[in-house]
Amino acid sequence: SEISVLEPAVPDEAAPRIPAADLLTFHTGGPGDRRIRLTGVVTACVTNGLAYVRGEGSAFGVRFATPTEMKPGERVELIGFPEMDRFAAVLADARLLHRTPGEPPAPVELQVNEPIAGTHAGDLVAVTARVTDAFRTESGPALTLQGGGRALQLRGPMPEPAPQVGSLVRVVGICQVESSFGSGYSASPDAVVIRTRSAGDVQVVQLPSGWTVRRLATILAILAAVVVVAALWITLLRRQVAQQTEILRENIGTAAALEERQR
Repeated sequence: SEISVLEPAVPDEAAPRIPAADLLTFHTGGPGDRRIRLTGVVTACVTNGLAYVRGEGSAFGVRFATPTEMKPGERVELIGFPEMDRFAAVLADARLLHRTPGEPPAPVELQVNEPIAGTHAGDLVAVTARVTDAFRTESGPALTLQGGGRALQLRGPMPEPAPQVGSLVRVVGICQVESSFGSGYSASPDAVVIRTRSAGDVQVVQLPSGWTVRRLATILAILAAVVVVAALWITLLRRQVAQQTEILRENIGTAAALEERQR
């Protein structure tokens, strides 16, 4: 009884519909903290409470107020509040208004050394790079991909066994910016993570070469050991030859002296 409604909520059909590219664009007469409507194609559904959608001109994340299941390829209309999540826009406390089935969207082909623009964050991308490291995190296995002088991490579901270090892989997943350098409007993406949707998003294009750094180091160590052993063996042989030569010299001298005495 101590709460009175000063202004009723705007009905869903009356909420302004904006393109995804304007999700966090400032307008003097904009909706501010009011609800907005967005349309787009579902690219990934991580959980029933978190999904990613590719809209008009940009991609964005969706956090539902109640668990909602969506399938990749569905064209959906959503309503919620605009928020900023790290380096991408998010529609928070969202609800699903309408949905129509469709085909899963194709990923955006990217190069590892290509700058991650704002339109790529939160979008479904595909990257071909070489695995340089494999490790485990609290959420599961992870890989480090290298290409063109830049590295990024790969997390999420992976095939068993995971790709070997040195393999050339093509991965599909949601591009996320984990951290950035700079401040304010001059911030730029730093640590980039590709999160896979399933193990099928990781494909091995080329197996690692048999001449890996570890194997080369092992072979060089064996060769060095062989060279050292051979050098020691040659030194011992020379010493034995010198000793036998000295003994022969003494025997020849003794024999010559006896022959001279007998003569």
